[in-house]
Amino acid sequence: MWYNSPTMPRGGFRWPYKTSAIIRSCLLESDEDYPMNLYKQLKARVRELEKKPPSYTSFCKMVYTLEKLGLIEHTREEPAASRFPNAFPRRYYRIVKDKIDDPRWQDPGKALQNSTHDS
Repeated sequence: MWYNSPTMPRGGFRWPYKTSAIIRSCLLESDEDYPMNLYKQLKARVRELEKKPPSYTSFCKMVYTLEKLGLIEHTREEPAASRFPNAFPRRYYRIVKDKIDDPRWQDPGKALQNSTHDS
């Protein structure tokens, strides 16, 4: 059975990288960026490890989680490209300055879950 396999650690599969750590690194390098560009950078870095990147939907959920935790903040919007008039505006994000070394970057999903249970 797959769940007793010696290659599958108890508790499920562990990624060899942290999506939140890569987002943090990219935002530290560029000061601010928009999710699609951050996702392209993440895909490139993960493929260097010869691993499969998360889906764009999963990535967007991580951006939402980081914003909800107050680790990143929305800075500005640009209108959609003229060839896509019904598209959403491009939203830019940056790291909140006093949250650069916040321990919640290590496991944002767990941190968000704990914060909702504490409320």
